[in-house]
Amino acid sequence: MVIPCPSKNIWQKHNLAVSGNQAHLIMLPHHKDTHQIDSVIMDIVNDLQNQSSFDCDSDL
Repeated sequence: MVIPCPSKNIWQKHNLAVSGNQAHLIMLPHHKDTHQIDSVIMDIVNDLQNQSSFDCDSDL
């Protein structure tokens, strides 16, 4: 899934693949517990609501 790039602390915390103003979230279907993906999504949503735009490459 391609999403707008969250802040550096979020993409590093969750090991997201980033490029420019996009981040990539790679999900695999073998996990039955949704706690981890729910946590990732909530962190990303909360972070993106608190910023206007962010270029991941500027923070590499």
